Amino acid sequence: MSIRNASFKLLPLFSSSLFSPLVLHFHSIIYSNNNINTNKNDHIPHSNPTQPHLQQFLLEKSQLGFDKLEDALNLFVEMLHMRPLLPVMKFNQLLAGLVKMKQYSLAVSLFSDMCYFSIPVDVSTLNTVINCFCRLYRVDYGFSLLAVIFKRGFVPTVVTYNTLVSGLVLRDQVVEAERLFRMLIMFGEVEPSVVTYNIIVSGLRKTGQTFEAVNLLKSMEKRGCEPDSVTYNTVIDCLCKEKLVDHALDLLGEMCNRGILPDVMTYTSLIQGFCNLNRLGDVARLLREMDVRNILPDVYICSVIVDAYCREGMPEAGECVVKTMIQRGVYPPAITYTKLMDGYCFRGEVDRAVAVLYIMRSTGLAPDSYVYNILIDGFCRMHKVDKAIELSRKMSAEGLKPAIETYNTIIHGLFQMGRTVEAQKLFYLMVNEGNKPNTASCRILLDGLLKKQYIDEGISGIHDIS
Repeated sequence: MSIRNASFKLLPLFSSSLFSPLVLHFHSIIYSNNNINTNKNDHIPHSNPTQPHLQQFLLEKSQLGFDKLEDALNLFVEMLHMRPLLPVMKFNQLLAGLVKMKQYSLAVSLFSDMCYFSIPVDVSTLNTVINCFCRLYRVDYGFSLLAVIFKRGFVPTVVTYNTLVSGLVLRDQVVEAERLFRMLIMFGEVEPSVVTYNIIVSGLRKTGQTFEAVNLLKSMEKRGCEPDSVTYNTVIDCLCKEKLVDHALDLLGEMCNRGILPDVMTYTSLIQGFCNLNRLGDVARLLREMDVRNILPDVYICSVIVDAYCREGMPEAGECVVKTMIQRGVYPPAITYTKLMDGYCFRGEVDRAVAVLYIMRSTGLAPDSYVYNILIDGFCRMHKVDKAIELSRKMSAEGLKPAIETYNTIIHGLFQMGRTVEAQKLFYLMVNEGNKPNTASCRILLDGLLKKQYIDEGISGIHDIS
């Protein structure tokens, strides 16, 4: 059976829903007109297959992707009309460029065109298209192409099977992925590589099968396959998610003894695990270890640590981490500063929370309504309602409209201070500005008025709202 015949048997399986309007429009052009599209961009090389420029161009795009889809489509049409035909490797590079752009449907479409025009393909071509189908969550089509590989007399490579195993894991079909993996070992079809093991371990992590992942790691050595940092990182992450952080530390030691250096991903899992258990002493030790190894914590680690310190009532320790990160040129996101401010406000240290706001601004981040609400609530809890009101005005001046929660906090603070008339005025100002009071607003108003024996005003206020 020719590749063309095999492809025709498969083409009906490739649903048009996989293809974008651009792809379908391109098909209408290529099948209705065999002339080369002459409306090409100037920076696409001309169609002399011997030009080193063209070959270098394809190699580059296979690694980086094309600047525009039209570039790839126009070049593909040129390549179809070149005589003699370019080697299949060049078509493979074009498809690889589309994969780099995550244009999986388009790559599948061009493969179909190659089959239609009897362009020779090889295992590398088919592996690329199998990968595209797996990325499109159509691993069933990928297995159809595996059948084509066998029918054409090609020999599937470890890349072929890795791609299919990965496609099954991507669709959460981890049991099926394991079955395929074990069949490969049983029948000796190909020798699984470290990538194969890593895919399976990743699938086991996905389904929470931690002990199975650990056992698979142990079995690798017996089969003569050396685990790499990805293998260890994945298993360490599994253990940390199961709160087995001490076992994870043992694996870190084993990893280092093998000469496999831990990276930021290794420490991210460990630090997250220790933070979840509030073992902050171990977190500090891991941070020092990272510093010795010259591994820079990322913004995610920073946020996790700050959150843990604030939960334990130690926002100043979290602030030290933030300042260290900034000194090293790593700038935490707004949520990290928000957690710090919340931590200080919870301890009643609102002025220190405001100082964090200034640090946040110095990094170019602007506070949002949520940040202001934290500070306003902090001031009201400390009976500094005037500062809270001042902040709400500043908030409005910056174009941030106070939310119902902002008004509720200040109104409650005014009632707590015995400033009943001001609280009433602010309540009606809120209503007049189009803010509909919620249940909390009504409760605050009623409680505040009734405590001061303003029964008539309370009843009147609720009547006005309704």
